[in-house]
Amino acid sequence: MCVQLFDFAPVSWSLPAEKERMFKWVDDEAATHGPIHVRGTDVPTYICKPAMGLQGAGIKIVQVRV
Repeated sequence: MCVQLFDFAPVSWSLPAEKERMFKWVDDEAATHGPIHVRGTDVPTYICKPAMGLQGAGIKIVQVRV
């Protein structure tokens, strides 16, 4: 990440090892901000990147907890 351009770091997890930690964070966000269907178009979006990806290969965009 380019520190000169951004003053934040996104929340991230290493899956599958931190799957339960990620689910807890998603559940806590829903408890704080309400269920997704109540928030209308304000659906949280998660970017899933493979550990050994190259030039965007294998990246997935997820908007629901599976």
